[in-house]
Amino acid sequence: MEDVDFKKLSYRLLNGIADKNLIILRDPCNWLASSMKHGKSTPEKLVKKKEILKKYLREFYYHGENGKLIFIDYNKFVLSCEYRKELFVKLSLDNFIEAEQAMYSIPEFGGGSSFSGINSTISQEDVFERWMVYRNDKIFSDILRDDELIFLANEFFVENYFDRI
Repeated sequence: MEDVDFKKLSYRLLNGIADKNLIILRDPCNWLASSMKHGKSTPEKLVKKKEILKKYLREFYYHGENGKLIFIDYNKFVLSCEYRKELFVKLSLDNFIEAEQAMYSIPEFGGGSSFSGINSTISQEDVFERWMVYRNDKIFSDILRDDELIFLANEFFVENYFDRI
């Protein structure tokens, strides 16, 4: 979702929740690190993608969830079983135990992670610290030096992510 503008969203039907749109957002640091690692985007394209991410964050900040539009904090989703349970209930899903077991494997579609492929031995900490590879990169720093992005990200994500940078 983070790279696709609202107007161009392609929807995947998920069993039992066809009437809801799930927006899953990664924190800007790890989103950008992943995008840079792919190597498929120029700095100009990355700036455009950042604007798309900001649109999603703005939508959440100004309008919140409306019953049909549900925003999911990827970081919190990965780290908190309780958060996943809350989402399960909100979405009226069943088979939580089966879904929870799927959390411990990396799907092969799309080649897995941009950093580790389908390596299943990656820890949660590794996933959230990947941005550090780029912390001294000028393009990375320039793209993230955005007051609105910092404000919106600090409002949405589990922790004040930018306080650590």
